Amino acid sequence: LWSQAPSVPLHCHNLVMQFFSCFTSIASQGKASKHNEGKEEAITLGQINPQFSRSEKVNVSYRMGDVTSLIKAHENIDLENMYEHDEEPEKAGSEYIKAFVLGGLDGIVSTFALVASMDGAHIAAGPMVAIGLAKVLSDAFSMGFGEFTSATAELEHNLAVMNRETWETENHLEGEVKEMCEIYMKRGSSKEDALTMMTVLSKYKELFIENMLVMEHGMLPPDIDDMWQPLKQGLVCFFAFATFGLIPLAGFIVLFMIQGNVVPESSQTMLVAYAMTAVTLFAMGVMKAKLTSQPSQVKSGGLMVLNGTVAGGVAYLIGEMLVALIEN
Repeated sequence: LWSQAPSVPLHCHNLVMQFFSCFTSIASQGKASKHNEGKEEAITLGQINPQFSRSEKVNVSYRMGDVTSLIKAHENIDLENMYEHDEEPEKAGSEYIKAFVLGGLDGIVSTFALVASMDGAHIAAGPMVAIGLAKVLSDAFSMGFGEFTSATAELEHNLAVMNRETWETENHLEGEVKEMCEIYMKRGSSKEDALTMMTVLSKYKELFIENMLVMEHGMLPPDIDDMWQPLKQGLVCFFAFATFGLIPLAGFIVLFMIQGNVVPESSQTMLVAYAMTAVTLFAMGVMKAKLTSQPSQVKSGGLMVLNGTVAGGVAYLIGEMLVALIEN
């Protein structure tokens, strides 16, 4: 199976490198305004590094509200000499972002909550590390397998819908054209314009079917060229969960290796675990905002930290309260 999915390590490597690049970008941010930052980025994209895709230049134009740079980003489109659409590289790997963020976030938050509850219950470092490692690996497999089955079900459903629409188009094109005209007319198009658009579009079978999938079923066409995508998404989710899930445990693992099976001092080891978790969560939030082109990266990182803080704080208090009740 691994030989059939050779691009998985590349996708994982790219996502992890983008994650760690967030630390550098956070540390290097100056006091310049967002307008100046966008201006500098536009100059970088447009002049210093012309190899960037059109989509990245358009993203900068959108954030700046600069129509001039938007127009310049589309000047190189030559309808007489068509090449591969240069906005597609941005999409490469985008289907793995959800699996990476979901797996990583669930891994670090759930493990931190478990560690906090055990620390609140004053459990020794040895059992804490053993339980934590077992939890990370088992949950990572569960999350990865869940992502695989979910993506497989979605792919099978989309393929079934596409096959049905293809059969309908091949056997009754006129009915499909009328059906699409009806949809466009409900969206505000006139009858004449809808008939014109669908008559022209129906000449191109694949394009017509893809349009039906989006407009009629609200779904993107499935990627039939990569049938191993669900497996890759599952592996990305597994490795993200396992990697980030080990971060809250790192301090307790070091403590166990140095001092042995002792009860951790909450004021030291737990604070270290929380600090590592908070920094990682903030970087994950910033990375998620960058990958999804969200304008407020600090807000995204802050929400991630708040999520982990609340989960860990509640778990710690519950663990401490339950131990006190049991002892009494």
